[in-house]
Amino acid sequence: MEAQQNEMTAGEAAECLEFLKSYIPEESDKFIESALEYAASILRRVASGELAEAVHANLIPEYIEKQIDEHDYFGNYLYTKKVKKLIGYRCSNCGAWCTEKQKYCTCGALMGESDMCQTQGGKDDSHADD
Repeated sequence: MEAQQNEMTAGEAAECLEFLKSYIPEESDKFIESALEYAASILRRVASGELAEAVHANLIPEYIEKQIDEHDYFGNYLYTKKVKKLIGYRCSNCGAWCTEKQKYCTCGALMGESDMCQTQGGKDDSHADD
């Protein structure tokens, strides 16, 4: 069975939940009403842009290779060895270059994590208390 794509926006879904809440009998358990209110509030935050799916990327290490000639004590050539030296990292999302590992790229991508997170200026603060 093929999954059907929903064309409803987060704001429209919030309105539907609030509409459904009006059909809950007053004498019923308040848990359902609270759950609908909470879900609608989350959808309103998504619709306003306060919650957004994080852009994810990885830091790709960049190396330079050098060939170094090894000599003995007397200066006689022994062999040549290849040495790789880490010079920095590239963002897999935008290609920006940095010299140190970072939690975020300049493009706002979150490095190596995946979740729906609260954003503030493009930065994920949902893990601040971890």
